[in-house]
Amino acid sequence: MSSSAVAAFGFLLLLLPLQVLAKPGWEVIYHQPEDICAVRGSTVSINCTYKHPATEIFDKSFWFIATQEDPLGKEKSYDLQLPLYKKPCNRNICTLTISNVTQRNSAEYRFRFFTTSYYGRYTGWPGVRLTVSDLQVNVRSFYRDSPPYRLSCDTKCNLTGRRTYTWYMNDKPFRSGRTLNLQTTKPGDEYTCRVSGSQVGSPAVYAPRTPTLSTDPSHNILEGDQLTVMCRSDANPPANYSWFNRSQSLHHYQAELIIKSVQSSDSREYSCRAENQLGGFSSHILIDVQYGPKSSSVSVTGETVEGRPVTLSCSSDANPEANYTWFKDGNKVFEGQKYQFPNIRTKDSGSYHCKSENQHGSIESSPKVLNVQSSADLCTMNVIKLTLVVSLPPALLIFILWTCRKKKTRSSCREPQADEEMIEPQSPTALLSPLFSTSSKRGICSAAMSSSAVAAFGFLLLLLPLQVLAQPGWEVIYNDPKDICAVRGSTVSINCTYKHPATEIFDKSFWFIATQEDPLGKEKSYDLQLPLYKKPCNRNICTLTISNVTQRNSAEYRFRFFTTSYYGRYTGWPGVRLTVSDLQVNVRSFYRDSPPYRLSCDTKCNLTGRRIYTWYMNDKPFRSGRTLNLQTTKPGDEYTCRVSGSQVGSPAVYAPRTPTLSTDPSHNILEGDQLTVMCRSDANPPANYSWFNRSQSLHHYQAELIIKSVKSSDSREYSCRAENQLGGFSSHILIDVQYGPKSSSVSVTGETVEGRPVTLSCSSDANPEANYTWFKDGNKVFEGQKYQFPNIRTKDSGSYHCKSENQHGSIESSPKVLNISSSTNSQDPGNWKLPLVGVTVTVLLLFFLLVVFLLIRKKTTTSQKPCEAEGVLDNGEEVQADVPEENRNYASVHFTKRSSEPLYCNVRAPGRSQTDKDEDGAEYTVIRWPITGATFSP
Repeated sequence: MSSSAVAAFGFLLLLLPLQVLAKPGWEVIYHQPEDICAVRGSTVSINCTYKHPATEIFDKSFWFIATQEDPLGKEKSYDLQLPLYKKPCNRNICTLTISNVTQRNSAEYRFRFFTTSYYGRYTGWPGVRLTVSDLQVNVRSFYRDSPPYRLSCDTKCNLTGRRTYTWYMNDKPFRSGRTLNLQTTKPGDEYTCRVSGSQVGSPAVYAPRTPTLSTDPSHNILEGDQLTVMCRSDANPPANYSWFNRSQSLHHYQAELIIKSVQSSDSREYSCRAENQLGGFSSHILIDVQYGPKSSSVSVTGETVEGRPVTLSCSSDANPEANYTWFKDGNKVFEGQKYQFPNIRTKDSGSYHCKSENQHGSIESSPKVLNVQSSADLCTMNVIKLTLVVSLPPALLIFILWTCRKKKTRSSCREPQADEEMIEPQSPTALLSPLFSTSSKRGICSAAMSSSAVAAFGFLLLLLPLQVLAQPGWEVIYNDPKDICAVRGSTVSINCTYKHPATEIFDKSFWFIATQEDPLGKEKSYDLQLPLYKKPCNRNICTLTISNVTQRNSAEYRFRFFTTSYYGRYTGWPGVRLTVSDLQVNVRSFYRDSPPYRLSCDTKCNLTGRRIYTWYMNDKPFRSGRTLNLQTTKPGDEYTCRVSGSQVGSPAVYAPRTPTLSTDPSHNILEGDQLTVMCRSDANPPANYSWFNRSQSLHHYQAELIIKSVKSSDSREYSCRAENQLGGFSSHILIDVQYGPKSSSVSVTGETVEGRPVTLSCSSDANPEANYTWFKDGNKVFEGQKYQFPNIRTKDSGSYHCKSENQHGSIESSPKVLNISSSTNSQDPGNWKLPLVGVTVTVLLLFFLLVVFLLIRKKTTTSQKPCEAEGVLDNGEEVQADVPEENRNYASVHFTKRSSEPLYCNVRAPGRSQTDKDEDGAEYTVIRWPITGATFSP
């Protein structure tokens, strides 16, 4: 029983600290919530109040981290108002200040104090958990291809205390508030936020920069090669990529697009879009697959008649464009796409073919045979034709007259009267004589035939000039094609050669416009080598020169000359038709939202003669050639073209400028109003407009979008896209529909127990955000969204409600009743939980020890044996009672064998009874511990 009591006593000693902790009057109250949140770089202060019984004397105290237990000292980042082992804090309120906090300061902080008693120690448990978080800008965007319309400055935890948020745009203070509403953003804008008490801001957020596209191989992409197109963009958050071709998604979402075997059909515009939560931007690249000529053909324009203009044209499918070489009967004769004969001759007859060639290959066309017909043969044929045409009508009339004279019918001829002369039938040849007769004695039939003959004679007279014109030797040959085309501002020269029979003498000549017949004189825009009524041109070649041509000079020009004979006049018919055209840049684009990849400098007609085309970018010479291939364009670039011989260029072409969006009303858009959103963009060709909402088309294609009655649900991003053949740009506008508060509610955070932190929060749906006012039992007590009680008291009990208000209205919440429990009625976890656990464990252990003790006692009693003889030890030695005290041997112990339990009995001196006692009341004991090999003697 004695050993068990010692064990129980030791266990009770271990439990004494728990008993001390569980005593009333020991307390640590933290003035902050159990969890507090701070921004990296700020300063955090943790306050607490401690208590101990009046019988205890304060000794020392310190702050520590729960997982370390080591006291926090005067380190660089900690500032303790109470250094270790000093006297008590002022009014028992102790403060731990941590400056310039970082994530490594995130921990649970506790306060511990000691008194002078042995077990006088108390720890505020649980402590205050500090979480240090970085600022992070979160974006809310309804339309992916847009800047955000609402940015919020957030942390991973809810910041403790009141904070002032400041937004920075491009490192300059911009606005205040936790959220930032933006109507639009500009490329390159960066946004960060900071909170009061910290100089460490959030990482900058920005939409993707304009993606950079490149190819591998970087140039000379040949048909059949493997092609890799790479897209890169700087963005935060990191950009996601998507690829498009001819406005169709390729369903490829990696930064690299790989085409295993590129074909000529892959020559088109590819678009890469980089986007994140803030919006997106697209860039475009022209994949120009090169290949050798695949086909070649020859076409002929004009009549193959001597003296006429004829043009041979060669066409071929090749990239880059092929160079052309012409061959006649196998011999090289010309280089160029068009082989022109201004005045073809019979000697030009032959077999022609062209060769198309570039750096990747060559091909030859099939031959084209030209048989040039002589102009004399043509003239003879025309004379024969004209003679037949002229001779046929008189012959027909003579035949009709003869037939009518011979056949006397009642309807056309009657018998002559007695006094009338009878006319005998005559031969058809003799019928011509009455044509000039004026005798009145002829019959009615003869008179009728005379009028018909007069008509025929007049017709013959009209045909005489044609007979003169059809005479061999009269000719005007134009040395230019029948139709020529010139660019406005250039100079045009029209040449011709005239001929007349040797028997005719030249009189005069002039140029004229076919629709006017008036001779052209020495006007400002005309330069005639042959002024009117002067001597013949040099070598009979006459030239009309028109300088600085405009559209009013578009006409058909003819040359006419006269000889001294009465009918000696000849006109070159048909003449030369001049068409004056402006230059126009045409664009070939496969993807509508892109700059062009091929620009061509065109006119309404085919320019005559060889021309050199020059391209200008932003009024500076750029490249040469009729077509211009562009890999990419920059916003604001303008392209024009000019041709040699003219200083008048084409109108500039450019993609739409960034659209400008505005609203009516321009601000304070109230729910229920009519809203008009207008979109304008400068572009050539003029822009077409389309509207989008949350990436969905509104199927509205006018410059104005009208919403009859705007709702709060219409508060979102709207996008207007302006596009033409050169590409398109989008702009976005945030429609922020304002309205008064629609609902208001109160929520409670924390335990409503005296000394605990409690927070009342008020929420409301309103735009702009509502201002909040708190009332207790009908009296105004606070302004702000959150009403905090760091250390709530019973006097704070009452009915609370909040009022939400903005410039468009107000609303009050339903009341929230707070009943604060006294701290004496509600035990602190550090005061009742720990003692309760200690008492429970103590009772259970005592019960267990008691059961063990009873079992041991029972077993020991049953196994104990009586001694063989009083006064005699087990080894046979007798205990002498009369031996002097100083010479006595009190015991002799023998261990004979190992045993699990000792045997013991009382030993008394011989001659004594059990009732006798020594003088000092001593009783001796022989202990038998049967362990072999050990003997202990005095």
